[in-house]
Amino acid sequence: MGLASYLPSQQFSVILSSVLLAGGLIWAADYYTSPAKPPTIAPAQTPSAITTNGLDWKAALSAIEGEPVLPEPPSEETVANLLAASETSNITTSIGRSILVNLGEAKAQGLGSDIPTQERIVEGALEKIEAGQGATLYTNTNLALVADSAETLKLYGNTVVTILNSHPEASFDNTLLTVGEAVDTGSSAKLASLGAIAAGYKSIVSELLAVSVPQTLAPLHLQVVNNFSRIVASYADMQVTLTDPLRGVGGLKLYQNLTDETGRLFINIAQALQRNGILFNENEPGAAWNLLVAP
Repeated sequence: MGLASYLPSQQFSVILSSVLLAGGLIWAADYYTSPAKPPTIAPAQTPSAITTNGLDWKAALSAIEGEPVLPEPPSEETVANLLAASETSNITTSIGRSILVNLGEAKAQGLGSDIPTQERIVEGALEKIEAGQGATLYTNTNLALVADSAETLKLYGNTVVTILNSHPEASFDNTLLTVGEAVDTGSSAKLASLGAIAAGYKSIVSELLAVSVPQTLAPLHLQVVNNFSRIVASYADMQVTLTDPLRGVGGLKLYQNLTDETGRLFINIAQALQRNGILFNENEPGAAWNLLVAP
């Protein structure tokens, strides 16, 4: 059987071609004779019985509902008096009360539900957290300054490390562990042990003030001393974590920030010693400085 047997007959092909040609002619005629835009039927304008008779439904609804009436916001003097009355020795309580007062004032003005207003109120409340208050800050007049020399720089490096090593209780790990256990157990007895850690930091401050400080290292050393002094003050905040959580958290955050900053100051001191050619052997306490500038 040849290939031609699989093809349509000649008669079928002629009929199919005729149908397709006729369809194409019909489509072309319709395309060129149709208007560019189809006609549209506009709705008839008929007067509304409600509007023509003075009974506009929008106006009627507004008359029924009326305009929203907000309570008159309190005066600035009233708000100031309420905020003053909200102040207590407990920072957490004071902040909670101040948030309620400010939120109530915002609600009276039709605000309070929007995020910007809420964020403003919270930020204003958190500004009340001033951790580390009462810290004693020192100046250059409190330092025992000496001239720069290889001997004074090396003595300084060994002495500072010796002081820090003599107070192992004053450590970052001990502090976080103590606060964490107190929060987990709800035991105020755990927080009481923070006093011993604070005493260690206080001893460090006293001993650093007695160190003979080379002139070039005086600014860095003074900042280290003041950081440790502020660290001592932060423990008073951390010790009330269970009864005044916001004050406790503020104290812990300050402690962490000061610890990080003091670490960077020690790195700067180590770099200054290195630039001045001060080397420590592994048997000297000052060998710890080498670790801070190791590549």
